[in-house]
Amino acid sequence: MDSTATVDDKDPITGQVTDQHGDRVDQSNITVEAWGVDEPALDEADLGDLEDEIDRAEDLADELENAVPEDYDEFTDDYAADDTHLDTLEWEREIDGTYPLVHAEEDWALGTRTVISSSVDDPRIQIDEGETVTLSLWDPAEGGGWIDNQVDNSFPGAVTEGTIVVEQVDPLGDTIDTRELETSPVYETTGANPLSTNDHHVAQTQLPTGVYQAHPEGEPEKAYTFVVGDPEDLAADYAGDLLDRADRLEQRFDMGENALEETIVRERTTTNETGQFELDLPSGPDEYNIQAYRADDAILEHTDPEDLADLSLEDLRDYRFTEYEGAFILPAETGTVDAGEQDAEVQVIRTDEMPWDDMEQYEDLMERLEDEFLNSTVDDLADDWDELVDELDDERLEELTEQYRAIVEGDEDLEDAIEETIDRELGDDNETEALREELEAIRDELDEVDDRVNIGDGEIEIDDGEADAWFPVPDWVDESDVLVEYQTADGEVEAIDDEYVSLASDGVGPFGGQQVVVEDFPVDEDVAAADFRLEIVGDEGYGSGSVGFATPGFDGTVPDVRAIDLNTHSPGPDESVSMTVRPAAGERIDGITGIDAYGPDDEPLANAEITDDDRATIRTDGAGEHFVRLSIDTGAGGEYVKSFTLEAGEEARSNPPTVRTEQSVGDQRWALTGEGLADGAVATDDDQLDVRAIAPADDVPGAVHVRPDDALDETDRLSVRVLEGADERQVANNIETVVHIDDDLEGATVWRGEPSWLGGDPLVVDDTTRHGEIDVRGEDGDKTVIRTFTEDDGTLELHIDDDPGFIASTQHSVATTVPSPSLPLLSIAGTGVTAGLTIGVALFTRRRVAA
Repeated sequence: MDSTATVDDKDPITGQVTDQHGDRVDQSNITVEAWGVDEPALDEADLGDLEDEIDRAEDLADELENAVPEDYDEFTDDYAADDTHLDTLEWEREIDGTYPLVHAEEDWALGTRTVISSSVDDPRIQIDEGETVTLSLWDPAEGGGWIDNQVDNSFPGAVTEGTIVVEQVDPLGDTIDTRELETSPVYETTGANPLSTNDHHVAQTQLPTGVYQAHPEGEPEKAYTFVVGDPEDLAADYAGDLLDRADRLEQRFDMGENALEETIVRERTTTNETGQFELDLPSGPDEYNIQAYRADDAILEHTDPEDLADLSLEDLRDYRFTEYEGAFILPAETGTVDAGEQDAEVQVIRTDEMPWDDMEQYEDLMERLEDEFLNSTVDDLADDWDELVDELDDERLEELTEQYRAIVEGDEDLEDAIEETIDRELGDDNETEALREELEAIRDELDEVDDRVNIGDGEIEIDDGEADAWFPVPDWVDESDVLVEYQTADGEVEAIDDEYVSLASDGVGPFGGQQVVVEDFPVDEDVAAADFRLEIVGDEGYGSGSVGFATPGFDGTVPDVRAIDLNTHSPGPDESVSMTVRPAAGERIDGITGIDAYGPDDEPLANAEITDDDRATIRTDGAGEHFVRLSIDTGAGGEYVKSFTLEAGEEARSNPPTVRTEQSVGDQRWALTGEGLADGAVATDDDQLDVRAIAPADDVPGAVHVRPDDALDETDRLSVRVLEGADERQVANNIETVVHIDDDLEGATVWRGEPSWLGGDPLVVDDTTRHGEIDVRGEDGDKTVIRTFTEDDGTLELHIDDDPGFIASTQHSVATTVPSPSLPLLSIAGTGVTAGLTIGVALFTRRRVAA
């Protein structure tokens, strides 16, 4: 431990490290650090000298609690319009000549579609962590005129080209990193003449959390000061770093060499495996500042165990970009505790960023991580097998293997691939371990089949305790290609006997009229819900489908679980993952009653457990997929199962706030949330998929990602609402919304809002409009990413037609290229222009996208 006081009496502080949602962080070796300023004891004989020393100590305490540069405070005092935006007119009035402006990327994508109103939103003095920063230079002597184009009408003058210098500033106001950014033509407007275009030059970059100054090259006196991240959070990160720079603090506060050792009482310790700590602090200060942070295990492995308690943020930074590029646990805030306080809570956040990161290396890293995240698919994590091979008893193993043998027989290519894997013919060995190996090989090969048949959902009718179901299938399917299973909400699975299953040719559907029929199957009324699940395998391909239903005679309570909240979606290879079940509003559950988890080798995880605060935790066992199954009890009607898969990487990652849709037995849809979201919900209603992303109170993210998986197969409409707090308040922000679709949308029409010939908001596949962009991704172009934004109340409606007819395609094309005839009222003082103009002008902005 690191301490400077040498007195005998000690006041231990105990507590728990928690995340920003208040949930316990079950991690050992989290460094907990506390410090306080020890004011000298008053001695009347030396009162004159001590007054100066006390003043210096109080100034130092204030500096540590407000560790942001004075330049930032002064700039915001002079030019801030509110907590996050700049007063542009006041700023421009103070600048002679070209002046810089700073925006978030979406500020250029929002605004009106008309040339007679600003198309660029107000500049920022605070950019959310992780957002792309857009910097521009404006020449007040220029000006396109209100009718020339809608961008140059946004602020005094017009956008111009040039070099922008960005300086990173430390808490003491010194420049610690500098970058020169050249503007380039990123945005394009048509202006009043739809046949002409105007280029608008900006520089775009991603910056680590910190304080910055931007100015035109050679003109530092025009420095525009802004912050990336929350200033209060920055102060928390900076304070500990300041103490590690003792020589500069001593110089600033006119202290002698090593004077801090006589003024600061400072201690570090580490947590146990449940995130709890005990910190023995020397007597002196009545109050301490406290924070926590943790290195990844890859760093801890190279640290002497005796030095763990003395790890500093500077030590973590030394590993950055050299030996480790994963996520860190960093202070969410610098809390305040009293000497001897018990059960204190110290909050941390999980992030890919470090304060004072190298700007250029940080941008390179963020680009790589973003590509990695955007290219990943939910299909990569999809687990079609609710029963893992290693957990099957002998009877079920034999039954299931025989059924799968039956449906793969006759597909020579598939048989050959399976037999090559197991190095024998199918059915040659019926010993238990051989059956497990064979079934695993069959499943692996089915997962790799390229010719996937999308059967989709079936139909079902239940009458007098018996169920009939129909699945449309291709004409090539015969009875030997079919396997139908019955799965109940408590996780039980059984194959349906052939006596209940047949093929019928009198149906209608996408495959020409053939159907798999389940007839007169007796439904167990002691279970709340169940699924019929169909698989077909043949020379023409492999497909699966399902239909879920609630049991009419069930008189228990079905738990309405709307979300499972994870502390991370992308853990490292040896990291604790905690999960909390979130019931729907007004619903109650008795909690998690069981957890089964399996690692990448399908071996059960011995560390899966239910904690005393009604959460479940696992510790990942190497890089790869982990399967988790939770049993949940309502207290009135038995247990219900929710399962999902989780990918552990070679290094931990911090994903953007994400809602991933999941489905359980009975067609119950729910959300897998976390990483900046506290809760969520998904539902299909009136031919629309509704997604709610619920952020912690007063901590709304700048962007939300949605991974709907196959939930969009049922509908062409997606509704997203971003809410905050336990009472789900409506937000008052435009939120960037990124929708991941694991499919090719070539030829589709996509709208933000309702389709409309005039005034609609079309988006174009593999292109960008002012309403957003659609990016084709994946190794084979089999993934599509839609990037757009909500309305200013946090709501978004998307309409996606993946098979539009001629009229719908024409409407989309016209709306993309033809301007709206309706413009808002205009009032311009000092001109001859009157209000109420209606002019046919091209009103869209296109962003250029690099190949």
